[in-house]
Amino acid sequence: MTSAAEITGNADRAAALYELWRRNGSAVWLTLEGGSMLPELPPGSRIRLDCSRREFTIGQVVGALHGSRLVIHRLIRIEIRGELGPRYVCQGDANPREDPPLAPGQLVGVVQEWRPPSPLLRLRRALRRRMGSGAPGPKVGR
Repeated sequence: MTSAAEITGNADRAAALYELWRRNGSAVWLTLEGGSMLPELPPGSRIRLDCSRREFTIGQVVGALHGSRLVIHRLIRIEIRGELGPRYVCQGDANPREDPPLAPGQLVGVVQEWRPPSPLLRLRRALRRRMGSGAPGPKVGR
């Protein structure tokens, strides 16, 4: 997997947080980092992840748990693997390769809504890159 970002460095804490979102059927707003979903979702976009969804369909943009990382990518294929059950294959729109297959429990939710980054945020990002100053705050999916 070529792109992702951490909410927390602790995989157990991250999994517990995502499971809480799922159990409560939460819809959470997150800020997207990285360019794997370009051109549709540029870095800095705000996304609403609906964690109440239990069924997923090809073409949806989903949040998936990869260790302590929440990755926002498009669901491109569902594979049925006998006793293992379904496996979900995702890929960032701008990525050349697909992600490793996911078990159903690794899917956190579906992106239901998104907003492009504000002009001020885009300017801040450009200045930060130009000046090479520190790392941005918490990231949520690339």
